[in-house]
Amino acid sequence: MKKILFLIIICQFSCKSQQDCPEGINLLPMYGEVQKCEEQIKFDNEFIAESEKQ
Repeated sequence: MKKILFLIIICQFSCKSQQDCPEGINLLPMYGEVQKCEEQIKFDNEFIAESEKQ
């Protein structure tokens, strides 16, 4: 019983960590209707700033 409970808890933590900042959402239509994380927004803003310099 303890092993099953442990496996369930581990699976929940691994699923949560994948959704904090999902990779490859730019390949999905409308970003897969997933919100971008702060890191992705920061990279977008840096890209826009570099593009405007040129």
